Amino acid sequence: MSVIYQVQLEIDDSHLAEFDSWLNEHVAEVVKAAGFTSGIVYEDDQIHNRRVVHYHSPDLELLRRYLNDLAPRFRQDGINRFGGHFRSERAVLTPRHTVRDLTGSDPRTQIEHSSNGRNHRKDVLMNTQASWRRIKNELHKLTDVNQLKSEVQRIGNELRNFDFHTVLSPTAQAKVKMFERRYADLMRTMQQAQRQMDRELNKILRQIKNRRVDVTKVVKEQKSKLNDLRKRFTANSSKLKKAAAKRATSKKARRTTKARATKKRSR
Repeated sequence: MSVIYQVQLEIDDSHLAEFDSWLNEHVAEVVKAAGFTSGIVYEDDQIHNRRVVHYHSPDLELLRRYLNDLAPRFRQDGINRFGGHFRSERAVLTPRHTVRDLTGSDPRTQIEHSSNGRNHRKDVLMNTQASWRRIKNELHKLTDVNQLKSEVQRIGNELRNFDFHTVLSPTAQAKVKMFERRYADLMRTMQQAQRQMDRELNKILRQIKNRRVDVTKVVKEQKSKLNDLRKRFTANSSKLKKAAAKRATSKKARRTTKARATKKRSR
C-alpha cells in the first residue's frame, strides 16, 4: 500500500511566481531520483501563497531511503535559491483505512454504448495539474511585464509537461491547441511591449543625462560669477579701508596743525 510524503510550503508573494515555476521542475526531479510513483502540487484555496506537495511512494522503506540519502540535497537547493522567502512543514502519511471505488469505472473517462454498438467517448471532470481558474485569476493580478513573463512561462511549462493526448477528447485537444496559439501570440505581444518599454526608458535616461549636463554647466557658471563677485567685494573692501585710513590720517594732521597754530597765537 502506497505512502504519501507531504510537504507544505508558504511562499512570500514577491517570489511566488518564480517559486511556482521552480517547484514544478523540482517535484519532477524528486520523483525521478527517488523512484516515487508520482508527485502532485496542490494550491490551498484559502491561502493563495500556500502549496502542498504529495509524493506517492510505493512503500515506506523507499521513502526512508529518500529522506536519508537524497532529501538534504533537494532541500538545500530550495534554500540556495529562495533563502528565507519560504517556510516548510513535512509529514509522512501512512494509510489507515481505504474505501475502494465501487463503480469500477475509470475516473478520467467513461465509455457510452449506443444502440448501434459503437462506443463514444464522454469527457468527465479530471484532476489535472493545470488549474485554468487559478491561471486566469493570477493573470488578472499581474502588475508588470516581468511578472507577466514569468507567469506565462510557468503556464507554458505546465502545458508542455501535461500529456493531454492521453486524457482529452479531440474537441478538448483542439481547444488546448488554440490556447497554445494564444499563448504564443501573448508572448510576442509581451516581447514587443518589453522592447517599447526599453526604448522609452533609454529615451528618458538620455534626457536625464542631458539635463544633468546642462545643470552642471549652469552651476559651474554661477560658481564662477560668485567667485568674481567675491574678488570684487574683497578689492572694494580693501580700497574702502585704505581710503578710510587716509582720511583719518589727514584729519589727524589737520588737528595737529590747528593745535600748533592755536598754541602759537596764545604766546
